[in-house]
Amino acid sequence: MVKTLYGQSWHLKVFYVDSSDSGHSGSTRFRMYIIGWWKEDVKEVFNMDILYDMIVEATKKQVGTRPSDYMVSQESELCLEARHLAFTRKMQYKKVVKLS
Repeated sequence: MVKTLYGQSWHLKVFYVDSSDSGHSGSTRFRMYIIGWWKEDVKEVFNMDILYDMIVEATKKQVGTRPSDYMVSQESELCLEARHLAFTRKMQYKKVVKLS
């Protein structure tokens, strides 16, 4: 669609990226970015794929998350969630193991 609308006058570069590209490997969220520049007025002087890889590498050195960074519930919150799930499934809630 974008190429159909702008392809005659614009150079278009599509990047498919993931949140792990910015150091957040604790989640997966794919995105598509389209960079466009006028064919007549702008000239690409550096390969954008190489530039993107350089930015990803530099960013990952500064930012980093893991799945455990997103899992921060206290035991009481986990018990409430488990109790609600048991109720929903018409099961008896029984606290068995302390999580630590």
